[in-house]
Amino acid sequence: MSKRTLVSKMEDFFSIVLKDPDRKSMPLIIREYAGFLVSKPSVAEQYFPKFLYRKGVDNCKDYLMTPAIQQKCWALNDPNYYSLLDNKYLFERFCNQHQISIHPSIAQSYNSLVLIDNRVLQINSPEEFLGVIELLTAKLVASEFIFIKKMHGSGGGSNIFKVSFSSLKRDKVELEKVYNAVIRSDFIFQEQLQQHEAINRLNPYCVNTLRIETFTNRHKVSRIMSGNIRIGLNKAHVDNVSKGGAFVGVDMEKGVLREEAFSDFTHGRGKTHRVHPETGLLFRDYPLPYFKEIVSLVESAASITPGLRIIGWDVAITDKGPVLIEANEQPSLMFAEIGQKGMIKNPVFMEMYNEVTGKY
Repeated sequence: MSKRTLVSKMEDFFSIVLKDPDRKSMPLIIREYAGFLVSKPSVAEQYFPKFLYRKGVDNCKDYLMTPAIQQKCWALNDPNYYSLLDNKYLFERFCNQHQISIHPSIAQSYNSLVLIDNRVLQINSPEEFLGVIELLTAKLVASEFIFIKKMHGSGGGSNIFKVSFSSLKRDKVELEKVYNAVIRSDFIFQEQLQQHEAINRLNPYCVNTLRIETFTNRHKVSRIMSGNIRIGLNKAHVDNVSKGGAFVGVDMEKGVLREEAFSDFTHGRGKTHRVHPETGLLFRDYPLPYFKEIVSLVESAASITPGLRIIGWDVAITDKGPVLIEANEQPSLMFAEIGQKGMIKNPVFMEMYNEVTGKY
């Protein structure tokens, strides 16, 4: 969740909170907020961005994760190991080494050099780049589309291109745009993943990934702390909240979705949904396929990842089971808590919380 100025927060209050049909009455909002300012400032800090002002929310004190606490949690990770997750190709090789299922790349590029299998090709023009895309298209199995992702720093859905040979051949402007981006940095190329039909029914316009957070305690036991599924909206080809998407909490005991999808105040204007706006599918109690396998995959990956005690794992579900997409050493624990509707009753979260606040 991005830090916003007081002015932007006030604008949100008047443009979003006051117009929210599901908000509590204004006298109750004022009374609760003022009370928390005096008795529990950490809850007051979360009152609006975590939707505590809405009807039916009577467990405000169950919300513990503030930006300051989140920073302390992230500090449990050793920065010397950040590159293991930040570099997508290195992360892929690491997972392969440990037999962890991950969506594979079909090529990697380093500025104007492209590595395909054991060949190194140099691209010096948009036309030569189109030739590389044609070569890669011949390797595709189930899709005509290729995702090109920056090897470092494609978080939030930025620096990601969805292309096909036919679309780039037809659109010279887009071809030049993608070519110019690729030769300025390092990228991986992946075939578009085919998600499970159950997730496709939820939203077929992009791959909708799970974000699952794990915590490894001092005894080196790795457990799942929380999980959300990210849902693309407006027929976007990415599911990131920062690109206008939303997230739904996952009941990690039952393997089903919770009742409501949340967007953030900055990119989604705080909109919430109980059904998907495009597909009309109801979120509440929607079952996730291969849930036991998802839990096993993530906990196994966390247990063999050195130096990083808190990780956010991005998982896609295919017809053959779950696969990792990438991982993040600074996952949003704020979004995690919104999706779970408070964390005070979560034993894994509380173990982490007590350690970083010195209450163990």
